[in-house]
Amino acid sequence: MSTPITPSPFIDTAAVEAWDAWFRWREPGQLHDLTVDTTWDRVASALAGVESAGCRVRMRREFLDALSSWQLLLDERILAGAGTPSIQWRGGDPVAVLNVAAFVRAPWTRQASIDLTAIEDIAMTAVRALDNATLLGGQGLASGRLRIGVVGLGDALRLVGKDYSSSAALAEAERIAHALSCGVTEGSIALARERGPRFTCEREWLSRASSRCLPQYLIADAAQVGLRHTALTAISSQPKLALFANGVSDALEPSPNGPVAHVIDEGETQRIVHSAGYAQSVAMRLDKPYEVAGQPDAISRQAIYEAVRPWMDEGMLDFAISTTGPVSAPARAMRPVS
Repeated sequence: MSTPITPSPFIDTAAVEAWDAWFRWREPGQLHDLTVDTTWDRVASALAGVESAGCRVRMRREFLDALSSWQLLLDERILAGAGTPSIQWRGGDPVAVLNVAAFVRAPWTRQASIDLTAIEDIAMTAVRALDNATLLGGQGLASGRLRIGVVGLGDALRLVGKDYSSSAALAEAERIAHALSCGVTEGSIALARERGPRFTCEREWLSRASSRCLPQYLIADAAQVGLRHTALTAISSQPKLALFANGVSDALEPSPNGPVAHVIDEGETQRIVHSAGYAQSVAMRLDKPYEVAGQPDAISRQAIYEAVRPWMDEGMLDFAISTTGPVSAPARAMRPVS
């Protein structure tokens, strides 16, 4: 697992605002989550609570490590509700995103790289966390579908010195998507072996897995054991999770060149907060120059989408339509990838 860039939980004050507004557990007259560490511990402990007694301590630590390093961001409903009396599963399949920027080693140096092995490991953890959450909610998972994707891709490319519009960036995006696909598949197989499969891998699935260049051992295991989930990966906009993760770029979007205004909506009230963006915040912390460049055009953004798409079970209908800024696709705009 990659070492977090800074031991401080937050490097962006806007992220603190996001946590306080959307994910901090409070009740009238009582504040339960005193710090973000309390939030992570609450969620990790709740998810580990459905494990067998022999695995509970180990899985709590695994969930806690993934969350506190900002490498894994779980569904808004899980972050807000796990470990409280109000966890609910309404309005769609559970979501998780891997924060690609948190997997960068030695950012802003010639040795900078993205830890693909760690991405595979955390992708496995994401599958288990979402499966546990459905058990925790007591409602199961009727559709058999999970939606595991990424945020922070644009920042990660900046941190490793790759221009978003370059062929090197496309190749990096492909490697990340492949690692994600391998990890979630392995996680689904492991849960099928442990908790029972929901899906038998027939010829169509095997052919698709082969076209995705999944390792032969994974394909063989899936054919023998089956899968816990019928769909695993998705490209989806998760602006709240991205802001919470220290202002990383949403989904496949490029990193911003300057401060971005975000609306913190708490129901009855709204306020505007400004985030410098993760890559720029890291550059400032490391005393590195941050070069401002033009925002990639729609063609470049579409190219990133197409590079990642072969490994995704769901994609966004309107990704890269706009040339003026990030696209925020609502859940209803999702469709299976053929």
